[in-house]
Amino acid sequence: MASILTGSLVVDIRGSIADTVYSRNASGPIVRERVTPEYHNTEAQQAVRATLTALSKAWSATLTEQQRADWRAYAHQWPRPNKWGRPCRTTGFTRFVRHNAYYYREHTGLLSADAPSAAPLHPPGLTFTLDPDLDQITIALPPEHYSAPPPVLALYAFGGLPGSAGINNFSGPWRYIGTNLYDGTWTSDPWTVAYPYELTTGQKAFTYLVAQSNTTGALSTRSLASAIA
Repeated sequence: MASILTGSLVVDIRGSIADTVYSRNASGPIVRERVTPEYHNTEAQQAVRATLTALSKAWSATLTEQQRADWRAYAHQWPRPNKWGRPCRTTGFTRFVRHNAYYYREHTGLLSADAPSAAPLHPPGLTFTLDPDLDQITIALPPEHYSAPPPVLALYAFGGLPGSAGINNFSGPWRYIGTNLYDGTWTSDPWTVAYPYELTTGQKAFTYLVAQSNTTGALSTRSLASAIA
C-alpha cells in the first residue's frame, strides 16, 4: 500500500496502489506503472524465504506467550522510523523476525527468543570505496559512532543495483554481501567484499549496514551510503 504524508493538503505519497506506484526523484513526486518482478527462485530468494518461514514457526511454536508479550512491549516502547523518519510502531512479531533474521541467515538458529535487554543501537555511519575492475567494495572501519564498539558487535552489509551518477533516492533490490564481527578485533580489517552486481566506472552504487549486539540482541536501523565508481 502507499504511505501518505499529509499537511493542509497531501504533500507526499510513497508506495503503490493497485498498478500505480508513487515515488519521488530529483524533480519531485512521480507516478509510474507497477512492474511485477520475474520469479527466478534464486539462491538469495530461497535463503530469505527459508529464514522467514523458520522464524514464523519459531514465533508460534517455540516462544512462550510471555516472550511474545515481551516482544510486543518492546515494539511499543521502541518504534522504528518510517519513510519520513517519523516513529512508527510495528508488531511484536515483526520485531522478533527483524532482530533474528540477520543472525539466522548466518547460523541457522535464533540469536534470542527474548526481546532485547537494551535500547536499539545507533545506525552505523557508513563510508566505502569501490573497485569497478574487481567488482568489490571496501567498507571503512570502524563505522561512525562505533569508535569503541560494544562487545560482540555484528555488522551486516547489503548492496543495491548500481544506477546513474545522478540518482539520489534508491531502494533496492538489495542483496546480502557480508558480515563482519567485532569481538575485541574485527574478523575482517580491511573489510573488502565482493559486490553483488557488476560495477561500471561512472555509476553510483548503494550499500547499507545494520549493526547488532550479539550480547543484548539490540539492533540498529540501517545506515545507507552511496559512492561513484
